[in-house]
Amino acid sequence: MLVNSLVGYMGLLDLGLSPTLIKKSAELLAKGDISELSHTVSTIFIFYFLIGAIVGFIIFGLGFVLPNVFKVAPEDINTFKVVLWIVGLQAALSFPMAIWSGLTCGLQDFHFINGIAIMINLLKAALTILLLISGFGLISLICLGFGLSVVSWLAGMFWVRRRIPDLRIRALQFKWARIRDLARFSGVMFIGSIAGRILFESDRIIIGLFLPLASITIYEVGLRVCNYSRNILYTTSSIMPTASYLDSREEKARLRALYLTGTKYIFSSYLAVVVALLLFGKDLIHLWMGKGFEASLPVMYALLIGSLFQSQNIIAYYLLIGINKLRVFTKLMVLYPIVNIFLSVLFVLKWGLIGVALATTITLFLGEAFFLFHILKIFEVRLSLLLKQCHLAAILSLAPVLFGGLFMPSLNSWATLALWVIAFFLLWFVSFLAIGASSEERSHMRQKIARCWSL
Repeated sequence: MLVNSLVGYMGLLDLGLSPTLIKKSAELLAKGDISELSHTVSTIFIFYFLIGAIVGFIIFGLGFVLPNVFKVAPEDINTFKVVLWIVGLQAALSFPMAIWSGLTCGLQDFHFINGIAIMINLLKAALTILLLISGFGLISLICLGFGLSVVSWLAGMFWVRRRIPDLRIRALQFKWARIRDLARFSGVMFIGSIAGRILFESDRIIIGLFLPLASITIYEVGLRVCNYSRNILYTTSSIMPTASYLDSREEKARLRALYLTGTKYIFSSYLAVVVALLLFGKDLIHLWMGKGFEASLPVMYALLIGSLFQSQNIIAYYLLIGINKLRVFTKLMVLYPIVNIFLSVLFVLKWGLIGVALATTITLFLGEAFFLFHILKIFEVRLSLLLKQCHLAAILSLAPVLFGGLFMPSLNSWATLALWVIAFFLLWFVSFLAIGASSEERSHMRQKIARCWSL
């Protein structure tokens, strides 16, 4: 996990070009300008190739230095180096290979992206179990991850070649002037990447500097559960082109409605996930990791509360990017790393692991409260309306579920846990349809379900 955090910071060298490629390719594909698209993709590909080469050399050199910086046991130094070099090679290749996922997003073929991700994750789970049962160790798991990344890249390349047969990627089409043009948008995305990396990756490094290395594992368990829950917040990125479309037509009322409705659904869904983890998290960690990870539980709780507060602003993030209202977004992204690093260093010395988690949560509360004030102003929405239409609907929908949770027994098996989790979300879904969704939204859902059923 320490290696992943260190190498993860190399992703900052992306310089925000990944979301820029998605936005630019979507625009050019809509216009049918494949020639300009080829020039743009060629420029980004060559630039990525150069970045990947730099990353590879840096990580190779760090393999001889970092074991002395962190508290790595002498018997683990060789393993640390091998893991760092394999993960580093994967990171170096991921830069030029990122163009395939960017183009697939530009095509809005999210069904293909999600389908490949599901298959890769299922295959990874099965092969991980097979390797561990067969007696293989950490290095084999790292190699497995690298191999599956290669499979994913090749699948993306095949798909793009099939969907855009006239696309041509040539080194001679690289132009620095084109990079400068793309940098106007990518600069803001780059700042956002820095903030995101520091907010969710710096914790492990700070723990590695101030606490025993084994503490990272305890923290990672709580962090991993929280990060898995946050996946629901990242499903809304496809809202960005819709925002751009409505903004170009100056349909402010529909943008406002999109903000309120989208926020209600995302906040309600994530609130249900958070409450489920508050109820079942202790049993989940015990069944997953066994004894000795009790300290992971308060870490998970603290991080979940911070993520829940942030969830009410996720829709607004993508809306502001889509309508090019980036000034407030940029200010927030500059604020995040400064506050988080300061609080993390301060709190880790006083409260240890839970202090690091609290630092992240407090940072989210401060930053998102600042952001929410500006969001309401931009979309001309009163706070009382937001609380009534989004938050109240989400909270009332959970009331029947919380009542049912009072009768929850001790969950001492995966089967029992799975049954209670399924029952929890089924009850929440029915409750949300009855209480949280409007009659118009329920009618729209029935039409969608009927259409899917007929297919």
